[in-house]
Amino acid sequence: DQALRMFQEALEADKPITVDSMNMADNATLAAEAKGWNVYGNHAYAVEAVDLASKTVTLQNPWGSSHVKELPIADFMRFYRGVRVGD
Repeated sequence: DQALRMFQEALEADKPITVDSMNMADNATLAAEAKGWNVYGNHAYAVEAVDLASKTVTLQNPWGSSHVKELPIADFMRFYRGVRVGD
């Protein structure tokens, strides 16, 4: 919940948020689960939206396709390692 609230506050303040997915090369099971959500290892995404009620986050893939839609925050925490909030 804390991550979702932080994302929501940053989005409301028009601050960009980027996140880095984990290196999943050595964990085929995690990589397969992540791919089901369009999450690829060692890749950056931008937070586009959050839904506090359903506890999900929507991410934009900077490559322009395969965006991550309504990812449960619990899975977000498993797949991602870094968050940056800019001014």
